[in-house]
Amino acid sequence: MKKFLILIALVISSNSYAVSFSDLFTRYMKYDASFGVGQVNIVEKNDFNSDLTFTYLDFGGGLSLIVNRKYLFSAKVSVKKFINLEYTQQNQSGSAEISSAYADLYFSASKLWHGYLVTLGYDNLNYFVGAREDVIEPIRIDRVSLAAAWRKFAIKNLTPSLKLGVFIPVAEDVSGFDVNLGATYKLTKKISSTIYIYKGLLEANGNESDSTAYGVSANYRF
Repeated sequence: MKKFLILIALVISSNSYAVSFSDLFTRYMKYDASFGVGQVNIVEKNDFNSDLTFTYLDFGGGLSLIVNRKYLFSAKVSVKKFINLEYTQQNQSGSAEISSAYADLYFSASKLWHGYLVTLGYDNLNYFVGAREDVIEPIRIDRVSLAAAWRKFAIKNLTPSLKLGVFIPVAEDVSGFDVNLGATYKLTKKISSTIYIYKGLLEANGNESDSTAYGVSANYRF
């Protein structure tokens, strides 16, 4: 009888851990998928004085962990495809095709603070700099960022945001900063849409890059 009671206790205990583990992935873990499209213009100061214009398609997915209803830890991967690339170099114009797709990684930690969602983030991303003649492809660079999203904005379901980033020399010798101004509108409980404008100034391996971009994306949260 004693062994039977011990067995029941073990089963109940294991079930409670199973429920807790299940709750982690249902109540506290959130998943999202996104699709975006944008237009980019990059002016470079180098031996070729390149001017690039292209469109990108962005397919992304990620997960977020909510802790104590105050903290949010996120990880995301996005795969970008660059199309319709036009360039001007040394007063010669042309077009180029980039057959490969490129993946960006993003990790962040967020906290609610006085009506704002404040986020500290890290990116490992692809950036076009140093284009010369027939070599037009991105390099991988690293960035840290600080962002604030206004959760209690006057217009219902609309959340403006501001993101400031600094490029750091990890794999490449880079320096510079960028600014991203966006607004997210919550269409339903699970679906939202974001528009943004972007400005970045970057120096990498002796090349100076001035980037301007704008785009729109749709996000679905599971």
